[in-house]
Amino acid sequence: MIGTLTGKAKDAGKGIIIVETDGGVGYTVGVSAATKNTVLKKGTCTLHTHTVIRKDTIELFGFPEREEYSAFLLLITVSGIGPKKALTILEAMPIPTLLQTIKNEDTDTLISFGIGKKQAQRIILELQRKIETADGETGMSSDIIAALIALGYDKKEIIETLKHAPPKTETIEEQIQETLKAMRSSQYNQ
Repeated sequence: MIGTLTGKAKDAGKGIIIVETDGGVGYTVGVSAATKNTVLKKGTCTLHTHTVIRKDTIELFGFPEREEYSAFLLLITVSGIGPKKALTILEAMPIPTLLQTIKNEDTDTLISFGIGKKQAQRIILELQRKIETADGETGMSSDIIAALIALGYDKKEIIETLKHAPPKTETIEEQIQETLKAMRSSQYNQ
């Protein structure tokens, strides 16, 4: 596997550059349009790379920023989304918007960026827990959300309350009670 590539960037067609290393070897790398424009202007680049090995090809995909690389790796874990589709999604949608959309289960926003309805639902279903865990939320936050939804509360309201008034108690029962109190007080303050 090739983890990073550093070298001179040359244009090689739509969504593709060649990174020529100091050793004289040129690697063909799939990149987003924004990455391509940036590295071609600079002339040189260092890219985090992902290698895809198939029966008949070996492909490299490159990312100048670790955040974009991580988002790409996350997207390709979704069934039905390959590397090229993941690149297309990252080109269409800023990463913070993508993450927030998944957290809020907002299929409409994903659809508005050109993702089909079933694929948008699959992205949310398969990535929501991973994103919550990556953000440092504990499983308890997910348990609180699930418990309050089961009681009939709105998920967006629960998430908003947890963002602004995270529970400070230790047990899940106490955290649910504390979150309910915070939700009630925010309803009366409106």
